[in-house]
Amino acid sequence: MKTLEIFITIHATSEWNEWGQCQGHCDSKLSEAGTKMAKLIASRPDLQNIKAIYTSDLKRAHDTALPLARRLGIPIETTPLLREGNWPDHHEDPEYPPLPFDGPYEDKDSLTRRASECMAGIAEAESRSPILIVTHGGFLNFFIGYSFPERSEEYKGIRTALNHLRYSNTGWELLGVNDDSHLNAEASSKATLDCG
Repeated sequence: MKTLEIFITIHATSEWNEWGQCQGHCDSKLSEAGTKMAKLIASRPDLQNIKAIYTSDLKRAHDTALPLARRLGIPIETTPLLREGNWPDHHEDPEYPPLPFDGPYEDKDSLTRRASECMAGIAEAESRSPILIVTHGGFLNFFIGYSFPERSEEYKGIRTALNHLRYSNTGWELLGVNDDSHLNAEASSKATLDCG
């Protein structure tokens, strides 16, 4: 029976996060605090056996995984399917507008469907285990809410906190959420989920 261990997290703090601007598909880079967070997650003992790393193709996700990828000597596999939701009319807004968004957008159902299909696609295709996935707040929030509705209240959306999943022939299991034990007090203050 196939079993795949997955650690999934939200990218570290970006410059736009610190500026309080929504990012969606805009490609902002990590802030100084975010770069420190990426180094902290790379030092976690439970990630030193990671066999594959997936991120979205946006810099803030890719660069969160980069210190660990370099440490382990493995490539980062990127896919736009792991991106944040797309709401171009609201990029740079100081807060998420209420649903439904005006204009062209990816609504909650579309993002939930993309997240579920993307995660299933990775899990079905991947034979290496464990793996790390670095994605975005909206993506992970909707995936956990859809896949584990009974535990969605536990999930806090902390940047770089590990959420531990297991995938097998019987489906998904959520083994742990919000593990931010690698973050020091300074990094933890920058890790709360906000716009983008």
